[in-house]
Amino acid sequence: MTLVSVAGRDLEYVEQGSGPAVVFCSPTWWAFDAWLLHGIPELAPRHRAIAFNHRGVGASSGDGESYDIPLLAGDLLALLDALGIERAAFIAFANGTSVAIRIAEVAPARVSALVLGAVSGGSPRGVASPRPAEAAAIAQHGYQAYIEHHALNDTFAFAPETHRLHPERPRALADALWRHHASADEFLKHVDARRGYDALAAAAHVRAPALLLVGADDTVARGTSNPVLATRKVAQTIAGATLLEIPNVRHMLFWEDPAAVWPQVTAFLNR
Repeated sequence: MTLVSVAGRDLEYVEQGSGPAVVFCSPTWWAFDAWLLHGIPELAPRHRAIAFNHRGVGASSGDGESYDIPLLAGDLLALLDALGIERAAFIAFANGTSVAIRIAEVAPARVSALVLGAVSGGSPRGVASPRPAEAAAIAQHGYQAYIEHHALNDTFAFAPETHRLHPERPRALADALWRHHASADEFLKHVDARRGYDALAAAAHVRAPALLLVGADDTVARGTSNPVLATRKVAQTIAGATLLEIPNVRHMLFWEDPAAVWPQVTAFLNR
């Protein structure tokens, strides 16, 4: 884990392996630890695999301003510059897909391929801020329990069968989400970061080869849609994109059924 100065702030990243660059885009409030469970181990043998913490997460500097997707995408482009990476494949999850799509829209020459999991469509700026409800839930349950619950529930994160047969998987992801967590204040900034960004409209400008994956059972609503519907719409919008719906899997597809997901990703990148 290393710090690099990006646009006058520290940005934390981890890097393993050598070869063509692959950059992992987490949901904006997640620490990169999740990719150390799955993603980096699978790809580092043949790629220069890089994961990073968005501003305000882990040791990456935050600030007093609000956050949005163009701002966070700008941070990532500055990181690529600092690391001397001209072109990379991007693997993104949930609202991290909005950051990857934004980069493919505004800096297409930097993107060799996109792998988008459980796409977030974003939400209009006019939608009421979810901050009050999120802050109330944090106050009720405690911040650590609230963060870990994103992985430990069997309503949208992992299927009940996974909890029964592989309880270590949600537990490992919950631990990863907390290990280098953002402060509650920084978390709430990232809650708002997805507002005002339309991933579907941006996807119409993507020209990179794209693989989109979603758990077939990832149908719990997020704002005005759900990941299955959002992923299908974006797949239809990106010319030539490939869509894979992974059966018996919910939201945390990269971590719920790694044996079904990562060989598909590896084969796509190798092509």
